[in-house]
Amino acid sequence: MKNWFFLLGGLTLLAGCGVETKRASLPDLDIITNDLNSSPPVLLKRQQSTCGAKSFLPNQLDLNLHFFMGGLIQSEKQNFVSLFNGLVLQSPKNDVIDSSIYNMDKEYFPRGNFLEVKNYNIGESLTLCPEASEYERETVESAGLNAAYVINKTYHAAMDADKNLVLSPIGLNISPNIRTTYVKRSSDGTPDKLESKYETNNAFYQPSLKSITFLPHSVEWQELKTGVSFWEVPMVGSHEYAHHIFQTLASPELAPRSDVRHSCFGTSPGIVDQAEDAPPTDILTPNATILAGYNEGFADLVSYYSLEDIERGVVGVPCLQVSRDVGSAIFIDGQPKTFSKDALDTFVRPKSFLRFGCEQTDFKDAHAFGSIFAHNADSFLSQITESKTKKLTGLLAWARAIKKNNSSFTSLTGEKYLKSIYVLFLRTSVMSLGLEMKPNCLRAELSFPGISKMMIECSGS
Repeated sequence: MKNWFFLLGGLTLLAGCGVETKRASLPDLDIITNDLNSSPPVLLKRQQSTCGAKSFLPNQLDLNLHFFMGGLIQSEKQNFVSLFNGLVLQSPKNDVIDSSIYNMDKEYFPRGNFLEVKNYNIGESLTLCPEASEYERETVESAGLNAAYVINKTYHAAMDADKNLVLSPIGLNISPNIRTTYVKRSSDGTPDKLESKYETNNAFYQPSLKSITFLPHSVEWQELKTGVSFWEVPMVGSHEYAHHIFQTLASPELAPRSDVRHSCFGTSPGIVDQAEDAPPTDILTPNATILAGYNEGFADLVSYYSLEDIERGVVGVPCLQVSRDVGSAIFIDGQPKTFSKDALDTFVRPKSFLRFGCEQTDFKDAHAFGSIFAHNADSFLSQITESKTKKLTGLLAWARAIKKNNSSFTSLTGEKYLKSIYVLFLRTSVMSLGLEMKPNCLRAELSFPGISKMMIECSGS
């Protein structure tokens, strides 16, 4: 699932979780997706605008959360003693969350091949007040508490799994108003006019800023029967924080001014540039896109191992249920989560045609590949250990190994690169748990039928 980010000139479109680029002309800006809307988003409001207190007392830090779990909104209280600095939603030691803001306002305008920020307001620090006993849904305070809780929980789960892990703190951005304003050319002789598209219905991690953003929802989204917001789905915040972990352990250093974003929960379709019945192209998917697919699977697995069983579920969540459930062996449309020839061929040598919505599996999408990896990786690890902490240990060891072994993979492309990264997962996760590979060779082969014994170094076993 992708959120399109505009860099205008030709016009270039960057897919949020991948690195694919497409060219289009200015009139194509009339394409409207569920993630980029012509109407302004529904921004969250504060419940408590003024406060007489200066800090929370220890007995005031059991605060209520509203989470969508098991297909229902459920309320629970959690202790936030480690997540407040005075009244600010911020880790006192700056180890997990070093800042939190809401209602940031940012407007982009096209300038040549780039977007230029002309109007920018950083927003306000996200504070809460002890005078409020509970916070209502769809408020800045509630969204911030939900996000901070799952991020903090994921952080500590990762720290328990890897005692040598060092993670920089992240910033939290709630309900920003982000839009791109461009000149809409007239075709009938009337004056050109400015038109804005607003970013909605998504959450993303931005490596260059080390920040996690929860975008506001659109009116159309809120009219859905479930009425669930992404900050109310624990898996979403945990997944985004897992991208921060992957970036820290596995990814190369970012280029200066890099603005790659991992926008993983939108619902927009793909872009047409080739007929559906056209043959696969001879252009291999770049290794960076393959790694992005593994990044998605890694993030799904981290949330699956960090959260409680009821918290990690996605039942009833539009575009996530079934397909993004690690424990599900199928996608929402019934297709199996296997490393099939069709899935691999489509991902490595993709055809490009329009897919509507998210009820149909698109194997070009890094999220679909990530879901296949996550399900099969978990099935493999579950045959070795029942401990979620140990599974997470193996997963983090694999992420470290990707960066360590990167130079040996540079000559590989396409399916060879894809399989080599998976073999690295099999071997590293097993060894990190103090086990030997040979007794687990059959399990490894079954998890990815295209992997040979020689690749796993199981020859003769």
